Amino acid sequence: MKILAIAVFSVLLAACSYEFSQPPFQEDELIEITKSEFGKELLSHVNNFPDLEEVGGPDDDLNELSLVYVAADDFLIQQDETEEGPGWELTVWTKNAHHIISCSIMQDDNFAIDEFDSKALENGTMYLDGTAEELKHLAVQLSLRAPKLCVAFPYANPADVIDPTAEYKKQIELLTTELDTATNAKTEYQNQIDQLTTELDAATNAASREQRKAQDLEKQNQQLDEELSSAKSRSSQILIIALVIGGILALAIAILGVRSRIKKTDTQQ
Repeated sequence: MKILAIAVFSVLLAACSYEFSQPPFQEDELIEITKSEFGKELLSHVNNFPDLEEVGGPDDDLNELSLVYVAADDFLIQQDETEEGPGWELTVWTKNAHHIISCSIMQDDNFAIDEFDSKALENGTMYLDGTAEELKHLAVQLSLRAPKLCVAFPYANPADVIDPTAEYKKQIELLTTELDTATNAKTEYQNQIDQLTTELDAATNAASREQRKAQDLEKQNQQLDEELSSAKSRSSQILIIALVIGGILALAIAILGVRSRIKKTDTQQ
């Protein structure tokens, strides 16, 4: 059963992978695996991995002299020349809290490789050709984004492993929830403030309009008062003139009466 499983894994590994015409990573872009903390941890467990010599296990070429490309602290990319040659293949090394994981990149029809000179080999491997810079970019993108066929090697009992980040995650989730609640409350308060501000602006504008109306009425009252005062002054003047004219007429009538009596007296004499 073990032999059958290994054989199936070997067939799948060959049929789904990519092969590069030249090393995707140049020597100055790689570091010795022992200079990576994850690399040192990986080497410390590699001797405890199950024996996969029957198919050329992923740990066959892994030693202190191995060079790797560090994509992340716990994500290393190893490149090796294929046994058939000429060609280069990639192995991705990563981990979780209890397993070391070795992965081969699977072919992805949704991954654009149209700009590369590619062809399918007899064993199903996709052979890619291009410039060193193009192949490096593609290798990184495939390693990070393409699906992978992986083997996980346990180095700790998952039941005994306490995730040191679990408490931090709970705190983050709690703070995130509180932040969302506070944000929603802030948004509600802001909406209320905006509404009150709108109402205040409307009330202020209405008050300004009423104030202008009051000022206009006051001006009109002042104008009417001035006109009324002017009219009163004219009336007084007219009354005085009328009285003067009346006095003159009365005096004239009196004078005429006196003259008339004088004439009668002279006539009688």
